[in-house]
Amino acid sequence: MWRRLRLAIGLPLLAAAAGSQLAFRPVFTDSGDSRSPLSASARTGSSIGQRERWNTDRQPANPPTNRRTSAGRVKLDGRALADGHGPFMALGATLFWAIWGEQHDAERLDKNLEWLAARGVDYVRILGMVGAEGWDDRRIDPSSATYWPAVDRLLDRLARHGLRAQVTIFADAQVMMPEPKHRMAFVDLWADRANRQPERIVLLEVANEHWKNGLEDVQEMRALGRRLTERTEVLVALSAPRWGQACDVYAGSAADLATVHYDRSFDAGNPWRPVLQPWDWPGEDNGRCRGRLPVAVNNEPIGPQSSVKEDDDPLRLVMAYVTTFLAQNAAYVLHAGAGIRGGGQGDRARGRPANFWETPRLETALAGIERIRAHLPPNLANWARHDVSSPGFPLEGLARAVEDGSVAGSYAAVSGDRFVVAVFGLRRSVTVAARGLSEIDVREPLTGTITATHRLSAGGTFELSGGDALVLTGSRR
Repeated sequence: MWRRLRLAIGLPLLAAAAGSQLAFRPVFTDSGDSRSPLSASARTGSSIGQRERWNTDRQPANPPTNRRTSAGRVKLDGRALADGHGPFMALGATLFWAIWGEQHDAERLDKNLEWLAARGVDYVRILGMVGAEGWDDRRIDPSSATYWPAVDRLLDRLARHGLRAQVTIFADAQVMMPEPKHRMAFVDLWADRANRQPERIVLLEVANEHWKNGLEDVQEMRALGRRLTERTEVLVALSAPRWGQACDVYAGSAADLATVHYDRSFDAGNPWRPVLQPWDWPGEDNGRCRGRLPVAVNNEPIGPQSSVKEDDDPLRLVMAYVTTFLAQNAAYVLHAGAGIRGGGQGDRARGRPANFWETPRLETALAGIERIRAHLPPNLANWARHDVSSPGFPLEGLARAVEDGSVAGSYAAVSGDRFVVAVFGLRRSVTVAARGLSEIDVREPLTGTITATHRLSAGGTFELSGGDALVLTGSRR
C-alpha cells in the first residue's frame, strides 16, 4: 500500500514531533501583578486589578495581523491537525461552488478566497461533483473536458492565498456517476491529484451525507475510503454518518477522520444547543464501538443561512469554534449560505447572498474567532476534556449553575497544570471556586480581551458575570 511503501523507504512518519507543540501560559496584564508569590489577599481568594463590565458597544481590538502560513502536508498529531509549523486549530469554510467558480466566474471566486484568507480561514471545503435538481446553474461535471484543468487551477489559486482544500469527492453521485466502477476510477484520479500536491489538500472526504448522494451502500463507501488510503498519505474521511450509525460507517474502517454533521435544531429558549453538540459525539455509538472511531471534524455545523436552522450570532459562532476543540474535534468548518451555491438560483430563492462579504455579521464572527484563537493552545484538541461533573473540572460551582439553569453549559480542557474553561449562556451571576491554587484570566470571546484576572487559593471564589459567554484560561500551581 502507498502508506506502507512510504514508510518502508524511510520517509517521515505521520506523527508530528512532540517538540512542535507550543508552550501556553495565561497572560496577566494588570499593572498590579508583579508575578511575585501569592500575597495574603490573593490567598483569601481576592481578585487582582479592576473588574471590567462586559460592554457590547466596546470597539474591538484590531484582529491579529500575523496570519498563520501553511507548510507541508497536513497530518494528525494525536487528535489535532498539524503541518510543518506544528499543530493548529484548523478553521475551514464551506465553498461547494469552488470548481464551478474556477470554470465560470474565476474573478469573483478569487475575491471570495482573498476575503476568507484575510480573516484567518485555513481551508475551504469543495465539492468534486454536483448536479441534481436545484444545482442546474452550478453543475460540477467530472466528464467535462475543462474539469481537471479547472481543478489544477483552483489548487494553484488556493495556494496563492495560503489556503488548502478539503475535497468532498461525491455529491449527487446517483446522477453524476451512477456506476460503481466509474466511482472507483474517479477516486483513483483524486488520489493521483492529491499525491502530486499533498500539501494543498487537507482532507479527502468520500461523500457528502452519503445516504442522500448516491452512496447508500456503506460497504461500497468504506471500500472507496480504503482505496484512497492505499493510494495516498493525504488524510481521508468517509462521510457524515446518520446519527446513531457512526459505528456502521467508521468502526474498523481505514478512515483517518470522521466528518460529522451535528444536529442544528434548537428551540427559542436554548439557542446554545447546536453549539454544544460536539461534546456529545459519538453519543450512543460509543457503547457499541468504543475506541474504534476516528477523530471527528465539525464538518457542517449551524451557521449563517444554513438549512434546517440558521444562526449568524457572532458570539455563538465563536463559541462553536471553541467548543469544537474542547470536545477534541480536529477542525471546525464555517458553514454559511454564501458557500453553498455562491449566488445560484437555488440560493437566491432562499435569500442567501452570493459572496461571503455580503453575509451580515460574518466579519465580526471571523474576527472573533481569530482573536480568541490567538489566546488558546494550538493543540487544544489533545487536552483532556472534562464536563462540570468531572472531578478534573478545574472550578467548583458550575455544575450547580448548569443544574439550576444559571448557565446553558460549561466544558473544560486540561493539560498538566493548564486549563481552558468555556461558559455558555450565562443568564445570571455565578460564584465559582478554584479547586487548587490557581491563576485565571477571564476573557470576552469576541475580543479576546481580559475582563478580570484572579489569583486564588484552593477554595478561593470569584464571580462570573457580565456576558452571555466567557472563556477562562489559567493554570494551577
